[in-house]
Amino acid sequence: MDFKVLKSDDGRMVVQSKYDDFVASFVHGEWVNDMMFDPGELHDFPQVDDPHEAQIIVKDAKKALNRW
Repeated sequence: MDFKVLKSDDGRMVVQSKYDDFVASFVHGEWVNDMMFDPGELHDFPQVDDPHEAQIIVKDAKKALNRW
């Protein structure tokens, strides 16, 4: 997969592209076109291992941020 997708137990998420510098964070119910979490917080975000779920999250982030 071309993206790293992390998701916390409380629904916060991070999508980070390996190639085109796309970074998005899902916080307070909306996508933000930036990294909103510090490295200590990210340590508690497990990676989404299901490729289908990860792909849906990436598409949602890109659509919300008009990054198609």
